[in-house]
Amino acid sequence: MIVGGDWNQNPPGFDPKLFMDGNKGFTFEHVPETFRPKGWKWAMDKTKATNRNVNESYVKGRTLTTMIDFFIVSPNVSVVSVKTYPNGFVNSDHQPVVLKVKLKMITHQQ
Repeated sequence: MIVGGDWNQNPPGFDPKLFMDGNKGFTFEHVPETFRPKGWKWAMDKTKATNRNVNESYVKGRTLTTMIDFFIVSPNVSVVSVKTYPNGFVNSDHQPVVLKVKLKMITHQQ
């Protein structure tokens, strides 16, 4: 199972100083680590902002940005990659995030 999208909260352990895209980061309340069921994993691209403040037109390096678009995946899913595609927030206050996964083979033992 994969759950993802706009959480309106930052992922656990989010640090806006990790953005490598020239954006000025800020934080929201974090999703509690205890929200994650045992064996599930968080999946996100920590290097790029996914959401921007909407109180002004977007200006890179000035408009506050954050990460609220990410995924949580069940134990039978392997994360291959997560990538945010920076488009300068041209169509939305969000940027596209793509998750690539591979399903794990589960064998039942008797």
